[in-house]
Amino acid sequence: AMIATGMMEEMITNILRLAKEEHAPSEVEAETDPKPVIDQLCWKLAALCPKPRPEIVVHALPPVPASPALVERVFYNLVANALKFSADRAQPRVEIGA
Repeated sequence: AMIATGMMEEMITNILRLAKEEHAPSEVEAETDPKPVIDQLCWKLAALCPKPRPEIVVHALPPVPASPALVERVFYNLVANALKFSADRAQPRVEIGA
């Protein structure tokens, strides 16, 4: 429960950081390597899933012109939905790649 609380707190912090960025003057974003951000996000989401734990595979992805918080927000929605719709399988698997 403590791990889940810490993960939820970190996600809320990232959402708040993103909200600040969205209201800041528009600038060209530095590129972000999305794989480490998505790897960490998937680890957090998988830890919250009931057993059997889903297998989540993240392949190499090209850099994106967005902040890590925005990358996390976009992939949170995609991965959470993928986990939701694969939960009834004997061994849930989600694969992310370009």
